[in-house]
Amino acid sequence: MRASGYTCVDVYLPWNFHELAPGRWSFEGRWDVAAFLDLAHEVGLYVIARPGPYICSEWDGGALPAWLGLDGELGVRQNEPRYLERVIAWFDQVLPLLAERQHPANGPVIMVQLENELDFFDCTDRPGYLTALREAARGHGITVPLIACSGQGDLAGATGDVDGVVPACNFYPDDDSPDIEAEVRRYAALVAERGVPLLVTETNRRHRTLRRLLAGGAKLIAPYLQSSGWNFGYTPSSGNWGRPGNFMSHGYDFGGYVTSTGVERPEYAEAQVLARVVEVWGDRLAVAVPGALDTEVACDFPTSSDPAALGFPEGGRLVAVAHMGTAPGTAVVRGVPVAVAPGSCPLMAVDVPLRPWGMDATLTLASADLVAAADGVLVFSSDVPVTVVLDGTRTEVPVSERQAVGGVALVVLPTAQAARLRSVEPGGTVQVDDAPHRPGESAPSAVHEVRRRRDRAPEEPAGLHAQPPALESLGVYRGRGAYRTATDLTDIEELLLTGAADIVDLSVAGRSHPPIAGFGAAHRRARRDGQRSDRGRRGDLGPRQLR
Repeated sequence: MRASGYTCVDVYLPWNFHELAPGRWSFEGRWDVAAFLDLAHEVGLYVIARPGPYICSEWDGGALPAWLGLDGELGVRQNEPRYLERVIAWFDQVLPLLAERQHPANGPVIMVQLENELDFFDCTDRPGYLTALREAARGHGITVPLIACSGQGDLAGATGDVDGVVPACNFYPDDDSPDIEAEVRRYAALVAERGVPLLVTETNRRHRTLRRLLAGGAKLIAPYLQSSGWNFGYTPSSGNWGRPGNFMSHGYDFGGYVTSTGVERPEYAEAQVLARVVEVWGDRLAVAVPGALDTEVACDFPTSSDPAALGFPEGGRLVAVAHMGTAPGTAVVRGVPVAVAPGSCPLMAVDVPLRPWGMDATLTLASADLVAAADGVLVFSSDVPVTVVLDGTRTEVPVSERQAVGGVALVVLPTAQAARLRSVEPGGTVQVDDAPHRPGESAPSAVHEVRRRRDRAPEEPAGLHAQPPALESLGVYRGRGAYRTATDLTDIEELLLTGAADIVDLSVAGRSHPPIAGFGAAHRRARRDGQRSDRGRRGDLGPRQLR
């Protein structure tokens, strides 16, 4: 991840992953939070820590322990004493690990997120709940900014409008939407009213979209699951999709720049190029002001309905020109025709003074990303010829070539080389790293033999009950259970299942029905045939029993 040019990673810290049973904690081995944070610090990555208590719908129960549901009076994700008592016990364990590793004193942690998309949930006292979480965090020595993300743009619903809790936005547009820039500027205006920058804590993974967010004014851009991985054991959830297959150990891969098996996708090089763009513009991006486009741009390809630009306080701006078509196109910028590659979104420099790089000149127009600059040298990344207007002199530089204008060397690298750019010398020498290793060149992985354990229901019943008990009440906090009952189904056409959590397998007279993953909601199922019913329920009967 660090080699991709990204500088920060956010990480969920799942409560029910670390509290294995009520009061029994684990922070060693694969549960070692401190080791992960220290490794991130070692390789130069900042960390946004997300300890919840609720973290996301893709994790079992959103990380809330299953046994919370045994207390019928306990209100999850509420300003409710019994629930908060349990949350504080979790925070007592995890927050000191974060406090000891905060930036800039001792480690990489730059933000701590409280809750997750609370605006989707029916919390009856948002200010009280978020205040309790804020006080717990501050009480454990958390001094970095506390943030809370909205899932549907309801900042008050996500933060309770609590002082000291910075609103952030999760933003998942259609990558081909022409309206992204306008939506981002609307979010930026909403948070500006609260005196904070726009923090996009989750978004899509395509870098064309990320560039459009940048041009729209986002100061934190965090594509969700850019680096893919795996979920094992009983940690996956049926999520928003309600698919039983999600419970299997599976690759957690939404098409990010690295696959679950570590293979780089084409977006990896795009990440490296965008990282170099951010680096070369440096502090100017931090203070740049977003706004509607005031530069005349006309395109012969599908593009944004309301293009955005970033204005620099010392003069000049970056103009994002998104090409959402599939064929090479041309944009006319301030009367100058320039080539734009399909699927790209170059950040074109307009009227930018070059004094910060020791050049007494103005970059009137550059149709491609500026990825490096040194005294007398400008390096651009593009897979189509680049048009440069320098102090009124216009020139076109083919890919992989260089030209000199007014004593300034203009170098154009294709994306694949710009992604591996190492350094630029004042004399114009450009150093590019060797091509990355390809799949198959790494050392073979260790292979461990395992023995499959027979996993069958016992022949004898574990107990007889008038009503099926929650597994957690029997001390089973992970795993599955089978419930068996017999009843006369004569003249019964449909069955109604109520109160079953996670995943349900139903068989009638030996005939299996499709699995049900209904979040514990009541479910009607046609009987079809048979006179007796064997009903089984299996899966990680966790927080989905909270009903």
